Amino acid sequence: MLDDYFIRRPEDLLSPSLVVFKPLVERNLAAMLKVAGSPDRLRPHCKTHKMPAVVKLMLAAGIKRHKAATVAEVEMLADCGVRDVVLAYNPVGPNIDRVVALKKRYPDLRLGVTADHPKPLSQLSDAVGKAGQTIEVYMDLNPGRDRTGLIAGDEAFDFYCTIARTPHVKAAGFHIYDGHFHQADPAERLAALLEKFRPIQAMRDRLVQAGFAVPKMICGGTPSFPVYARIDDSGIELSPGTCIFHDANYGEKFPDLEIFKPAAMLFTRVVSRPLANRVTLDLGSKSVDGPAGHLPGHPGRHPGAAQRRAPRRRVAHRRSLHSRRLAAGHPPARLPLLGPAQGSVRDRERRPDRRLARHRPRSEADYLTRRSKDPVARPSCP
Repeated sequence: MLDDYFIRRPEDLLSPSLVVFKPLVERNLAAMLKVAGSPDRLRPHCKTHKMPAVVKLMLAAGIKRHKAATVAEVEMLADCGVRDVVLAYNPVGPNIDRVVALKKRYPDLRLGVTADHPKPLSQLSDAVGKAGQTIEVYMDLNPGRDRTGLIAGDEAFDFYCTIARTPHVKAAGFHIYDGHFHQADPAERLAALLEKFRPIQAMRDRLVQAGFAVPKMICGGTPSFPVYARIDDSGIELSPGTCIFHDANYGEKFPDLEIFKPAAMLFTRVVSRPLANRVTLDLGSKSVDGPAGHLPGHPGRHPGAAQRRAPRRRVAHRRSLHSRRLAAGHPPARLPLLGPAQGSVRDRERRPDRRLARHRPRSEADYLTRRSKDPVARPSCP
């Protein structure tokens, strides 16, 4: 395994760095195409890689449709030559104007967004109309994750009809993201998914019978990717993201994702050995979430098992990090003892800060000017 991650001249690399291994990316891309059966079924999410080089590999493989989470990601995709992008985010407030500006900047871009409420949809319609543009809108559906979207039923049916009748936008189908199907057994994952997906299919058929086109259903993420791929429905567009770089944890949790291989590694160096059994790396905890990864060749050990150099933080954060390590079943980091003048944020809210007590502002107005952002010691009402 480690031969796949051989770096010929590590002395030329700055650390910490994210190192991407192109042969493994190409291997994962080939596996993605094999699962999907055709590049026409794919609309991969770019949020994992955010890299023009990876987008160009996908375009060369025949993947023409893409998905993004931010306006900046859409711009990156468009600059790479992608001409069909869905911004999988409900634009509200100033982001409506950003979406319209994006469409004006790339007039030949087939741009779609998501929506689940009439008010921002109406605001989007007005803004797009003033700009003389047209934008596709996918109704965002909630398949049980309860993060965004409408549950398939009468309310969702009526809202899709509203999208179809709204000027300057085009009803393009459904957007369905499910990040909560974590069954290891593919058959159990499929059964759980179908329980939520069948009502969505039924609503789609009902809309079509009522005369409303539902061209596409953008479905799932990486864990549900191979499951949706098994469903025989020409309207499904598969939307994996993580599997292009892959995630070692996914490989352990989901046997049907073992065809993918981690294609990116964190490159770090030892900067000190303060004790015989401890090393300090230049990869601080602000750079990486230690409990989420594993060290190659050391199952169950993560980079957080060694103390990492990081900027000073509040005691409350360090205690939180300590608790996370214990909850994950890893050895606790050696943290400074909490003395009588320290403690968590909650502890300090229960008692006045002694330093602030000695240096009270002269008036409440002065206090609000100088201390309005301090959550620790607020003046009590007279």
